[in-house]
Order: sequence, then structure tokens, then C-alpha cells
Amino acid sequence: MAKANPKGDDTEERSAQRRTVQAAAHASDYDNYIADMILELQQMAARSGRHALAERLLAAHELARDPRPWCSGSDD
Repeated sequence: MAKANPKGDDTEERSAQRRTVQAAAHASDYDNYIADMILELQQMAARSGRHALAERLLAAHELARDPRPWCSGSDD
């Protein structure tokens, strides 16, 4: 029977933490990519005179940059 290696457990835990951080960074990159695409669509809509659509896309862009504005702590 193999003995449990405390250092091995620590290494596995660190590896799991590193994977979690990498996944969060990847998700953040993807969120920024989506926000950039929304902004491009907003600019295209504004240039073509679709102002109501441009306003909605700008609001969507702001939400994409800050997906949880209600967590800011303000009651505004």
C-alpha cells in the first residue's frame, strides 16, 4: 500500500488552484471579447443611423463590462 504524501496533496491542491485561476482568466478574456464585439456592433448601428439599436447595444456593452452592477453596494 502506498503512503499518503502530504507534499503530494499540497501539490495537487496548488494545481487545482492554478487551474481555477487559469479558468477565471480565460472567462475574463472571453467576457472582454464579447464586450468588444458588442461595442463594434453599437458603433456600426450608430453609423448607419439605427440610434435606438445603438443605445440598446451600448447598454448591453456596459452590462458585459460589469455583469453585476447591483453588487456595487449603492442604492442608486
